[in-house]
Amino acid sequence: MSVDIEADSKKSSEETTRPIFSAEDRREIVSSFAKAFLSGKIKVHSWTPGVVAEMSTGKKKSREELFVKKLDFTKTIMVACGMNNERQDQIDRAVEEIFISLMAWRGGGLLEGEFTTTDQEAKLKALEVRFDSLEKLMVALIEEVRMLSHVRGSNTP
Repeated sequence: MSVDIEADSKKSSEETTRPIFSAEDRREIVSSFAKAFLSGKIKVHSWTPGVVAEMSTGKKKSREELFVKKLDFTKTIMVACGMNNERQDQIDRAVEEIFISLMAWRGGGLLEGEFTTTDQEAKLKALEVRFDSLEKLMVALIEEVRMLSHVRGSNTP
């Protein structure tokens, strides 16, 4: 019996590099957040005067600094939504920035409200499409069986 050390190391290195959330998972989370944010279901306290302080000094951030942060976030969410004909790499970068912000805000208690972390509507639509195709396949198979039984029935002596 021989042991393939390279195969074992490849397998373990592949297992250790698999992220908890794939890029698609992060995109779904950001999409869900954006929908909830735009509908008013989420409040971000990261821009509330007197709430956010510099971690290293404890000094509260000024209204101007908070306004600039909110404006930057608004621009980032616009890029993620593809509002200005951005390239895909720009959109992907914006999605990642928003995801990082979501983690920081949630960890710092700066998000109020809930949003789903998976796009249930998209998954339901995908399931409906699969169900429709299976239904069509089943109808085709039933027709095929009918044709075969009809042909066999007419050939019996």
